[in-house]
Amino acid sequence: MITYYNDGISKVYVEGVGNRLYKNVIPTSHTDYIFGGVNTEVTLFIFGPRAADLVARYGSGVTNLISDVDYRRDQGFDNTLVRANGNPRDSKNHKRTGKTNICTSPFVRNYVLRNSRIFEIAMDFWGTNKLAFTKGIEPIIYKARGSEESLPTIDCKIREPLENDQMALNSFHYVTIVCISPGGISESGTNGALSILEGFDVHFEDIKAAITPYGKFPVVSQKNKKLDYTVLENLNVEGLNGELFRIHQATPEKAKTVFVPLKWKTVQMAAGDVIVFDCRIPYKTARNTTDVPALFVTVSLRPVWSGWYQTLKYKELQDTINHGKVGCWLKRIEAQCNFEEVNWRTSPFTLPGIDMKSVIDTKDFSEQDKLMFGIDRYSF
Repeated sequence: MITYYNDGISKVYVEGVGNRLYKNVIPTSHTDYIFGGVNTEVTLFIFGPRAADLVARYGSGVTNLISDVDYRRDQGFDNTLVRANGNPRDSKNHKRTGKTNICTSPFVRNYVLRNSRIFEIAMDFWGTNKLAFTKGIEPIIYKARGSEESLPTIDCKIREPLENDQMALNSFHYVTIVCISPGGISESGTNGALSILEGFDVHFEDIKAAITPYGKFPVVSQKNKKLDYTVLENLNVEGLNGELFRIHQATPEKAKTVFVPLKWKTVQMAAGDVIVFDCRIPYKTARNTTDVPALFVTVSLRPVWSGWYQTLKYKELQDTINHGKVGCWLKRIEAQCNFEEVNWRTSPFTLPGIDMKSVIDTKDFSEQDKLMFGIDRYSF
């Protein structure tokens, strides 16, 4: 299907089961620039004062030291090379999820989060132009060589009611992920590719009952109850399909329809492609065995309501814009804040253009940008 922007540029997308893949939203010239900039940021952020010497020695291959434990060992480095403050429990880049404690990249903000075409896509889904980053800014997903397959994750609290009201803590929404990886992501499954579990939203309520601690196919209970997403460890897709088919056949109304099985689909994305999917659909990223890191950016634009401007999330977004702080610094929840990033961007080991001064520079923001980031307010 092809629709058109007001500027005449075609907006091409492929319709899937509970998802839509938009093609060529960001031009390759921009994604190459974004990737190069973020790659520099990640290298400096993770290796700190050793970055310059490591880049001189390994060139672009320096990223292989981030997640490839065997390669790191062969080169004479231990794991403290990539740990935050040398803490063995705290990695600056998660080997499975690829989540890196970089949330305020000027390259990501200026070319992805502020992208007008992505805003128009969000408008199409939400049916309103009053959108902002109401839940804050997400960390980048960066999977270097040696990274592992992530556990299936669903972007809501699956054990709690999913509300339609955007003011609710566990509200329905759409997940928007942008591919920035140079050359794109193929379906090989070994280059950090993104996969989604199609059909999960169709059977959402039946699955919720089946995966409870007392259900037929329980998943491991998540220790941190405050997270606004759920990791579906040991999710039994084959077993669930059997149970869902039994329920389908035994329910007269459902038996009249075509059964939709759960199926993992690897999304083939070119650089600049954008996928939007229902928050009731789990996703995961594959391991990466290539020398080229996979890079994804999550864009969490959601509808604004008048009361949002009095919430803690709004205050946190103001801290992001004015001070480069992301997360709840007020409560000092370290696992949910970008302490390490702020320390690095204000240190001597950063560079002009990616330092804190650049992060909080909003001089060229358009009126729409100011509304998205909460600098100005929508009228109600």
